[in-house]
Amino acid sequence: MIDLKNEVVIIARADDHPNIAYIPFSREELVLILPPNHHLADRDSIRFEQIAEMPIIMKDPGSGTRKLVDELFAKNKCTPNILMETGDAEIIKLLVQHGEGISFLVKEAVAVELQENKLATVPLKKHSIFLDVSIAYLKNQPLSPPAQAFLKSLENLGTKKKRFQGMGALMAKLLADEK
Repeated sequence: MIDLKNEVVIIARADDHPNIAYIPFSREELVLILPPNHHLADRDSIRFEQIAEMPIIMKDPGSGTRKLVDELFAKNKCTPNILMETGDAEIIKLLVQHGEGISFLVKEAVAVELQENKLATVPLKKHSIFLDVSIAYLKNQPLSPPAQAFLKSLENLGTKKKRFQGMGALMAKLLADEK
C-alpha cells in the first residue's frame, strides 16, 4: 500500500504505520491445523506443550498471523521448530495434509478442508487466538471516487457484531443480499 499500488486494502493488522489509517473490520479466529490422522487430532483439546516442539509451517515474518503465533510461543517460553515459512495458505494446507507439520491459519481459510476431513483442528487449552483485520488507506492521500465508494460499502457492510463474527459471516451476508 505504501508504494501506492492500492488505495484501500483489507489487511491483517500486524503493526501500526504512522501514514496509514486503520478501520477495524473483522476479527478472525486462528486455529491449529493438523493432518486428520495425527495422534492428537481426535482430542477435545490439547495443551500447548503437546505441540511446542513439533515441526511447524509458519506464515511469513511480518504477517499478522505470524506475529500472533510468535507471541503464543513467546508467552509459553518456547521457540518454534520452524520447518518452513511461506505466505501461501494453500501450500501450508497441503503440507499439513501430507503430515509434514502443523500450522495455524484463519478458521475460514480451512473451513472446506475441515468439512471434507482433509485437515483437523483441535483447540489449545487456555489459548484462543484472534486476528484483527482492518480496512487500511493512506492518511494523506485523497481517495478516488471508486475507492471512496468501496470504503463506504465496506464500512456499511453488516453490523459491527456481524463484522466481528468474521469474514465467513460477512460473505454469507453478501451472498444472501445478492439473491
